[in-house]
Amino acid sequence: STAMLADKMANVRATGAEILTAGDSSCLMHIGGGLARLKVGVRTVHLAEILASRS
Repeated sequence: STAMLADKMANVRATGAEILTAGDSSCLMHIGGGLARLKVGVRTVHLAEILASRS
């Protein structure tokens, strides 16, 4: 929902994080799309990508 997305984006922005990660692709796409529209500069990366980069 729109209200849930707004809450999640506000929480992400409040952390000052540069990267947002999660294990759920659809969640990352939803939040990432919202953050991209706001042009806040937070990158979304799936947890599997982080784990794969460690090998």
